[in-house]
Amino acid sequence: MAQVAEPGASCIGVDPSVADNPKYCYGWLKAFKTATLALDCTDFQGKTTNCWDVIDAIQIHAYARTAAEVKEKIKGYETVFQEDFDGTNGRKKKTLWLTEVAMGSNNATEITGFVDDLMNEKDGLNNRETFGFVEKVSWFSDYSFDSFKVGTYVPHENEVWSSTLFFPFGQLSPVGERFFSHCGSSSSVMV
Repeated sequence: MAQVAEPGASCIGVDPSVADNPKYCYGWLKAFKTATLALDCTDFQGKTTNCWDVIDAIQIHAYARTAAEVKEKIKGYETVFQEDFDGTNGRKKKTLWLTEVAMGSNNATEITGFVDDLMNEKDGLNNRETFGFVEKVSWFSDYSFDSFKVGTYVPHENEVWSSTLFFPFGQLSPVGERFFSHCGSSSSVMV
């Protein structure tokens, strides 16, 4: 799962299974970019380029308790990969795909508010002036999944979350209704 974009301590060659080693490699994608810029690859058109510029989209996941946390994470990726999203400094222009997103909760009222905060046209992902580099958004839909620490929130023992867009027989859940309601605008980025 993608963590924050800005690198922390170097984790190259660090085994996360070893006691006292970092469990997450913050900013690993920036290190990957640096390494792949030095490698030659052939793109799908048969053109030789560096291995970073064969990539069309930067894909991340985001789970959070607030939409503001997700938008902050996305803005962090924009800062670190600005030249890629702009297609400047010789970089092939890329987009960002939010390939999994959900709120860490099992409360449909909270989650529908999260969806509105995340997707609205004022300051959410459907604001194409601010988030024009975000091309795709895919909601993580699961009827029930194990919780985990997100941000500063530590779930209680045996806490489970729900993010389902559909009920078992195909009807939209309240979260699904809210998520798909944001598809109606011409600026929509959802898949």
